[in-house]
Amino acid sequence: MKRLEEALEIERERYKREQVPEQFKRKVEIILENLPEQKRRFPSWTRRLVAAAAVLFIICSMIYFQVPGKMGGILKQAFNSLPRKGSEGNKEEIKKVALVEGENIYHPVVFTNYRNEKGEFSKAQVLGGSKDGKWFSITDFNIVGKYTTDADFQKPMEKDFINYVDIDLVKGNEVYSFYSNTKLIGKSKGGKSILTIPPANGAKLLEVQTNSFKADDDFLIGINGQWNGMPRVPEGLWRPNGYSVDLDNDGTEESVYPEMVNGKGRVVIDKKGDKILIQEIAKVHVDDTKGLKIRLVDINGDGNMEIIIRESFYYGTIVNAYELVDNQVKKVLQYSNCE
Repeated sequence: MKRLEEALEIERERYKREQVPEQFKRKVEIILENLPEQKRRFPSWTRRLVAAAAVLFIICSMIYFQVPGKMGGILKQAFNSLPRKGSEGNKEEIKKVALVEGENIYHPVVFTNYRNEKGEFSKAQVLGGSKDGKWFSITDFNIVGKYTTDADFQKPMEKDFINYVDIDLVKGNEVYSFYSNTKLIGKSKGGKSILTIPPANGAKLLEVQTNSFKADDDFLIGINGQWNGMPRVPEGLWRPNGYSVDLDNDGTEESVYPEMVNGKGRVVIDKKGDKILIQEIAKVHVDDTKGLKIRLVDINGDGNMEIIIRESFYYGTIVNAYELVDNQVKKVLQYSNCE
């Protein structure tokens, strides 16, 4: 009790020196005035409990009403660092919350393919994601929702029903940075995942609605992450759909472009004259600036730029993403809503 009296006395003296709201000064005065009476009326353990409650009240008041003084700031910082209810045994969720707002630990990658009636982009298709150097596709995750299988999609759906689903790859509220062929267009927030299963191939595809935005380009790559998706800016070649940039950050630029060989179309990487095949493409795409699009963007944050190729037909769209490692090309993500 003596220590409590000394602590309260110190607080009263500090209040005289600083501009402290009058109601807090009065709380301390009342406690000091009633201490002798409390000693007589209550046993020692009760007095300790009352005193502790009084000190706690003063501390909370200092924190929430922002009482001036260095002590108030220290106490507020300490209070905010205390563990909250439910935090124990849930460390994985704490790690997720610790990420930057709008960021998913699987860093989903999306692309734009369609404009709305206003000529704006308001939705994007999900290509996949990455985490800790590993690539993830939609099939790597459990999908929870009303319609999640091909059989479900054979059933009648309610009018204007939107098939929102729960999936860790895209939880909703992710912020995407959208890139064109040579620059960052801007950022847009996406919603929850919408699952579709096209009858042409039965693949599970995800779509997200985004905040509406305008762009001259019709094929944009959106990444969910804090890194620069275009650490080196691609330069256009004289060839249609061709670009030159240092893909793997080894100091040597590679050229990526489509070409015709023996009557067949293909996209290649040309590194000092050595050509590396990326993928076969439709012959019509070689000189086509609409159906074929090539984008060079770092979609997983490792500093290397992946090659994303879109082929559009009247009956659907195919998008593939590749990485170049040790002069070897590997397909890492894919999307297709056609056969």
